[in-house]
Amino acid sequence: MKLPKETTRIQRIIPKNRWWATAGSTQKKLPVMYPFGYGLTYTTFEYNDLKTDKTKYGKNDIITVSFEVKNTGKMAADEVAQVYVRRINPSVEWPEKELKAFSRVALNPGEGKNVTLEILVKNLQYWNEKKHARDDDLCNIELQIGASAGDVILKKEVGLK
Repeated sequence: MKLPKETTRIQRIIPKNRWWATAGSTQKKLPVMYPFGYGLTYTTFEYNDLKTDKTKYGKNDIITVSFEVKNTGKMAADEVAQVYVRRINPSVEWPEKELKAFSRVALNPGEGKNVTLEILVKNLQYWNEKKHARDDDLCNIELQIGASAGDVILKKEVGLK
């Protein structure tokens, strides 16, 4: 495919809605062949014991998420543990989920490590076009922990106040 030389023509080729495959009940939810974070490994991992420091967070708070990752296979390997945020009954439109934190963890066979990640509540704001400023969408969120966007293993719901 030859790319056009002008941006006006590009806008006609590329869908305007960046969530075209995931948002809204009128859109088709198509399975993704290689979700974000997808990768092959020679071992297996187990995720356990998801905890947060609070159940409700204010706009100046930091969400601290901790969990254990264990190498249950026979080879040493790295795992990239990822935290996604999914909004529950938001007041504005959001993507299905957003990557908010991640950590690469090196594990020997049978070894487990506690992983602690932080998410600033300020980083959960959106641009309010009416106010011309960043704004809070005070709703509950689901923290999703896993190895990729398509491999969510642990979930926990917390609130924004």
